[in-house]
Amino acid sequence: MSKDVIRIRYNGPVLANHAIDVNHLAPALLSLGDLCSLANKKFNGERASVKVLVSVDAEHSCFEFSFELVQKIYDMAISLIKTDDVKNAKQLLEWIGIITVGSPAALGLLRLLKWLKGRKVESQTLVKQDGKNVVEIKVVGDNNVIIAYPQTMELYNDVKAIKNTQNIVKPLTEEGYDTLEFEYKEKVTEEVSKNEALDIMSIAVDLMEETVEEPQEIIALVKVYSPVYDADVSIWRFEYGGKHEYMDLSETEIAKKAIERGGTSVDDIYRVRLEITQVTTPAGKIKNRYKIKEVLEFRQVNLPKQIELFEKKDD
Repeated sequence: MSKDVIRIRYNGPVLANHAIDVNHLAPALLSLGDLCSLANKKFNGERASVKVLVSVDAEHSCFEFSFELVQKIYDMAISLIKTDDVKNAKQLLEWIGIITVGSPAALGLLRLLKWLKGRKVESQTLVKQDGKNVVEIKVVGDNNVIIAYPQTMELYNDVKAIKNTQNIVKPLTEEGYDTLEFEYKEKVTEEVSKNEALDIMSIAVDLMEETVEEPQEIIALVKVYSPVYDADVSIWRFEYGGKHEYMDLSETEIAKKAIERGGTSVDDIYRVRLEITQVTTPAGKIKNRYKIKEVLEFRQVNLPKQIELFEKKDD
């Protein structure tokens, strides 16, 4: 179990009576929860789940509440993968940009959006800094360079993440709101002003939509890397093409049959009909999305012969 507590404070004269318009607060809270869930799904897949708990407090001329991000790592996942492969709640909040301790070497999403001030990113280059991967960012018409976490850029290139962030700061665009503060361990770690909120709201998310190509199918061998023993889980991680890729299993019974066998081993091999969909991000990066459409053959590791537990369907 991993959890962190953040205090979120909307400031302004309209909040002097410790009350806030529900039409302003509700979308912000829902978007905060959605953003945390999106980040967890993106970086942990089905290995962990998160939930957001909120308790309200009121002080001075502000409206303040505590936000607790609770993350549960699935017991079966712990036994199958390295625990350091699961990104904890604090890491997720750093990449989102809510937690910013000191002068970080790389920026989270919220501070990145503040720095961009609505400008368009010209290039994103993966570089090494102090032995760690970071992304060097340049904007159109500006020679300045900023450094962000690679995970920050994955969120930046996700339209849903941008829209959720916009909803969180949107109350500041209303009359009577001045600032939004995030407090972690009794220190304000991030602050958004009204002007910064307006800059974030100016991002034209409609221009950030991904371009999705027509899906293609191939016959491929994929090797188990990170299984999850839950028949309802739709994503496992497989080794394919020398990389570890997340693949959608929703149209197969891979998880169900693994449970019936009493488990599966890392390096077990499936011969599958694999659907590959190429997506071009707003930054011009091409990504692949994978879905296993059908299992043609199963090869269990450390056995003298292959075991065919799945039969090929008739065309």
